[in-house]
Amino acid sequence: GREPMDIYETVLAHKHGELIFPDFAPLQTGTKDIITKLLHPKATRRLGVTKDTDWTKLAFFNGFKWKDLEKGTLKAPLKVPASKDTKPFESKHFTNTYDPRLDDAPEDTSGWKPNI
Repeated sequence: GREPMDIYETVLAHKHGELIFPDFAPLQTGTKDIITKLLHPKATRRLGVTKDTDWTKLAFFNGFKWKDLEKGTLKAPLKVPASKDTKPFESKHFTNTYDPRLDDAPEDTSGWKPNI
């Protein structure tokens, strides 16, 4: 396989409009469009860099239920059955990851409150 840095350099070296998608992975037009816009060679022109990006209007998201997402009623597209094996989640598998540098983190003023 190719090294991640080789892939990174290839992405940065392409010219706008010349991104080549492999034939072994057929992609829909909307998918190619969003990938091309996200990987624009000029960082300032990449999708999402400016605040005026309206993600809901991209062809990639056609049919996505934005209102359900907003209301918190969007159903998961894939339901994975829960395992009864809880051993990987026992506290002995985790170490204390407290980082004192995070004490100076700015206070969250977004107004978002988790639904717990």
